[in-house]
Amino acid sequence: MICSNGFARLPLLQQTSTAVFVDNNTYPEKAMNSVSIYKTLGALACSFFFVSGASAKPASAPPIVELIVPYSPGGASDTMARVIAPALQKATGSQIVVVNKPGANGAIAGAYVARSEHNGSRILLADLAIALNPILRKATPYNVEKNFSPIALLGTGAFVLYVPASGPATLNDFLAPNGKDRTIAHSGVGSLGHLAAELLQQKTHRKIISVAYQGAGPAMTATVGGQVDAMFGSTASGMGMVQNGTLKALAVADHTRLPGYPDVPTFAELGVDGVYAVNWWGLIAPAGTPKDIVDWLYDGARQVLDNQQVKDQLKRIEVTPTLKDAQAYKDLISHDVAQWESVVSQAGIKID
Repeated sequence: MICSNGFARLPLLQQTSTAVFVDNNTYPEKAMNSVSIYKTLGALACSFFFVSGASAKPASAPPIVELIVPYSPGGASDTMARVIAPALQKATGSQIVVVNKPGANGAIAGAYVARSEHNGSRILLADLAIALNPILRKATPYNVEKNFSPIALLGTGAFVLYVPASGPATLNDFLAPNGKDRTIAHSGVGSLGHLAAELLQQKTHRKIISVAYQGAGPAMTATVGGQVDAMFGSTASGMGMVQNGTLKALAVADHTRLPGYPDVPTFAELGVDGVYAVNWWGLIAPAGTPKDIVDWLYDGARQVLDNQQVKDQLKRIEVTPTLKDAQAYKDLISHDVAQWESVVSQAGIKID
């Protein structure tokens, strides 16, 4: 098959001249629909050629860069890596090798990258868990603010407060006293949905009981069925049920409304300030990585997100493309560490 740009379309995982994918699979992350994943990857086999030419490459830049994914193949982070890798390779001029290194909620991959040489040859596709792990698990073998050099934020995914179709019509109705505690489902102790529920309680002083389920799927099922009053979840987890009328989206836990929910206001718009629960994905390197290497990789990331087709593919997996440079990304990590440390401390959450 021939792409519109004139290049032959080859099966992405067989293109030895492009990004390489290595599976060190031992632990599962929440899987995405495999058909959706391979539609995404097939489109990218063509679209990465539209990235502008390679960034100015420092003399010390490595010819091969391992992009470490902290989860198993098939999850959101893995799919994102496979979306960006071919375009990042085109932009940087170095081969990008995607390596899955799952386990311990991302801590294994985080420690692996933190201990690596600080020459740009190994970087992590991090998500918010990299910052939450040291807060929740005292044995985490890295300090996110000391052991890494942020490169670029690539995308975000805000959480949304969902209620059953028969539930409260507005956030005010949800928070209004009704003689009983509200219940909010989540996918497990220390998950972002759990922390968001605790944050909402702390900001509003409305008594909320967090109810843990074995994963996001069972938590969402309980919410749809009315066994609990609500759930914080991602856009991807709830959009289909909002569209078919089995769930309602009451508020977005971000500073701005979401493209997927343009009619759903933020908590701040509804008079509840400080409810911010946003997952993110970005590139980070070991601490001490030279500035010229960080700048080179950042420029590659910038070119990746300049590619409209890449951005469209990220939106298909409910990632909002969001570019921030190294300092802005570092500031975001520091903000989130401070916020979630406070929430965890006040709520008395402990995992180990």
